[in-house]
Amino acid sequence: MECGGWGVGAGPRSEGTPISTHQPFIASCVCAQVVQVIESAYCTSAAFADSRTLVTGSFDYMVRLWTVKPHNNASASQRNVVRSPRLTLTHIMRAHTGTVLSVAASRSWSLAVSGSQDGSAVVWDLNRGVYVRSIYHGENPNSAVHLVAIMKVQ
Repeated sequence: MECGGWGVGAGPRSEGTPISTHQPFIASCVCAQVVQVIESAYCTSAAFADSRTLVTGSFDYMVRLWTVKPHNNASASQRNVVRSPRLTLTHIMRAHTGTVLSVAASRSWSLAVSGSQDGSAVVWDLNRGVYVRSIYHGENPNSAVHLVAIMKVQ
């Protein structure tokens, strides 16, 4: 059984255990009883390219690409139970040399853009999960890229 969750916690925990509030994580269920943390890096930003694709940035300088799948209710007795969607990590993308501060994504352009504390904005190919190009804002301590956006120009 695969499933996932987005939230905060200290790491691996058994199902039903309260989640603490000091460390963000993205988790994946290996079976119904055990939750295994895939990545325990602090998530700094997130953006949806579409309802099935999530892009996240983190303190470890990485950009991650996730596939989001909704849970299917197995029986009528579980119809009122709210479940988190299943998250599957598809790509870990490396190019920044500083904390990723912002991400934006566009499914129509098949692009994601991430901004970093290192003064760079990186363009990523969403279909292949690969680096396309970097744009550098500057090299001084105040050159961090806090906001990125993708616009359709006609």
